[in-house]
Amino acid sequence: MITSEQIALVKEYISSAQSILVFLPPQPSFDVCASTVAFVSGIESLGKSVSLLSLDAMPSETSQIIGIQTVSSKLGNKDLQVSFSYSADQVEKVSYNIDEENKRFNLVIQPKKGVSPLDSSTLQCAYTGADADDEFTEVFHNIPIISVAAFEPEWATIKLDSSGVASQSEAVTSLLNGLGAHISADTATNLLSGIEKTTDSFRSLTTTAETFDCVSQLLKAGGRRIMRSPSSLQKKNSFAEAIASTRQENVNVGAVVQLPGGRHLPKAKTKQKALPATTQNYQQREASTLL
Repeated sequence: MITSEQIALVKEYISSAQSILVFLPPQPSFDVCASTVAFVSGIESLGKSVSLLSLDAMPSETSQIIGIQTVSSKLGNKDLQVSFSYSADQVEKVSYNIDEENKRFNLVIQPKKGVSPLDSSTLQCAYTGADADDEFTEVFHNIPIISVAAFEPEWATIKLDSSGVASQSEAVTSLLNGLGAHISADTATNLLSGIEKTTDSFRSLTTTAETFDCVSQLLKAGGRRIMRSPSSLQKKNSFAEAIASTRQENVNVGAVVQLPGGRHLPKAKTKQKALPATTQNYQQREASTLL
């Protein structure tokens, strides 16, 4: 359970931070990915610079998460590096100028006299930064760490326990509310997707009244439900199918019987043919059970 005291402390840390790093765990689930991207969006609404990092590639099913492309495997990969083939006697001076009218930044490389200019076809541009796994340990030893998990990691400064709710997305929704972060329509959609995925569209016994309160908030915020394929919990009842098959072979529907609570059940009317005694006894037992 995430307490109000913990949220107040998290709010204090975030308010004093200039930039924030958010790490996904190894082999993250859909719910974890959706809630983490949503958390980043919420923190950015507070005016903070946030980087989202992962040591592992994102599962294919996460492609429907809005903003999943912001996940990076690099730390600090915001520096644009320009490189090209070069020899020491080719460059005389490097300078730059800014074209205010066209909003262009121009990097000027002046070659030495009598030397061929640089070959523009070898020019390459890329964002640079350290690999996340190279800097992971160093980062965790130098800044306060906040974890949101169903367990308590030893390395965390603040351990927010999400084990008391139906999903990680529900826990993050509560956290964002406590921090006063804005939940946009896209953020709400991601959180709603995480909740639906984890609770199997609210069929799971872990779904609570608080879960539905959370879902109501996200829908009001503009969250959109995403169509999903039937899950393993939506399997057909083979016993019921067998009973239905037996009825189709031996029974015609002759009337409708109203049951307590407004339910209706076809009243069986046997065909004019003799049935084995064992079959007759079975149908009698079944009819008495249903009626």
